[in-house]
Amino acid sequence: MTKNKKRLVIPNSSIAIRLTRNLVDNLEIFTETPEDCTNLFFKNNADYALLSPFEYAVKSDFYNLGIISSFAISLTDTSKDSILLFSKNRTKISNIAYRKGYPYESYLTKIIFTENYDTPISFSEFDGNLDEALKKVDALLLSGDEALENSENPSTGLLLAEEWFLMTGLPYVSYLLVARSDEVDNDDISFIKNIFNKPKEDTEKDEVKDEEHLISDVLSSEDDYYEEFEEDETNYIFEFGEDQKKSIEEYYNYLFSYSIIENIPDLNLID
Repeated sequence: MTKNKKRLVIPNSSIAIRLTRNLVDNLEIFTETPEDCTNLFFKNNADYALLSPFEYAVKSDFYNLGIISSFAISLTDTSKDSILLFSKNRTKISNIAYRKGYPYESYLTKIIFTENYDTPISFSEFDGNLDEALKKVDALLLSGDEALENSENPSTGLLLAEEWFLMTGLPYVSYLLVARSDEVDNDDISFIKNIFNKPKEDTEKDEVKDEEHLISDVLSSEDDYYEEFEEDETNYIFEFGEDQKKSIEEYYNYLFSYSIIENIPDLNLID
């Protein structure tokens, strides 16, 4: 009897798609906005998810969550994955808008501005054209592909990962692979471990697969799109090591000190 594939939901970013592409043989993979990834996972429409550490913090106890430590997505100190675009007419930075569906770096932004600039910040959502949105606020917060595409924009004011690194000496962790601890399939965990512990030469052999076919399997609807790109190690780190643990713990300490989260969760690692 054929075993039904478990579902993994990931953010609709090129790096997340590329990172998980070799998991399609054993897992059904769906792409959504980061916020919708969270909603699908916690409505039991997915078994595994790439989630923001913030969501792990606020829901880990209630849902008995665990972190599959085979990989994560962290930003290097020079990463352009999360940026602020400043309005030309600003006199100060007091209101920032983030793209609808991409709220999570707003917590990082709050930490950075509070710690470094002693500036209270209010946040709102925006949708649609960047130029029009930038007329209504002091800055726009962009993340993922949209940030990378706009990183050379003259309005770019801050690289958030660089600011975090200057504060902590650590890479900012943007996504964790999360599961419900009591529902984990050991075969899935072994499969994921084997994929991400492959010797480099084996991984390079896999690159000859037909990319268009792989991506058509990954994407969840005809409206999704994928732009081919080369892996950019100047922007990302994929391991889950001691630096990632320390960075998440530091992030949680800040969130707790600002009363954004009620408790600092334990990092429940699924090995």
